[in-house]
Amino acid sequence: MSTPYVFGSATSADAAKSIEETSGTLRAKVYYYALSVGSFGATRDEIEIALFMTHQTASARVRELVRMGCLCEHPGLIRQTRSGRNAVVFTAVPGKNPLLSPPAYDPIESAIARLAEFIGRGMTDRDSVVERLDDLLRNVDA
Repeated sequence: MSTPYVFGSATSADAAKSIEETSGTLRAKVYYYALSVGSFGATRDEIEIALFMTHQTASARVRELVRMGCLCEHPGLIRQTRSGRNAVVFTAVPGKNPLLSPPAYDPIESAIARLAEFIGRGMTDRDSVVERLDDLLRNVDA
């Protein structure tokens, strides 16, 4: 399976498997939409609205496209979402092929990203971080 998923999450793996056949087409829609808006770029929220996608679908395709080098964060550009929260703006990198498969899934990269998210939420006391890291590494070894 080439569609990324959250390591250790059965529901994430099931979702990735179920969308495998259409993920390339969905990535292409997101990429060509971002290309069409040029340097103005698009937030995930704007992509959801424009392409009638759920948040989960749009966000996952954006992540894949960033990993593939097809989209990049627009430096310093932030816009508000429908809920009034600040969001990163993404722009398309011209000349890329969004139909290719994203880079292979790396469970270690996923575990590190999840740990960084945990720390980013302010849960930085040593015992909590060590416990969370042990949890994640147990799932990587499984």
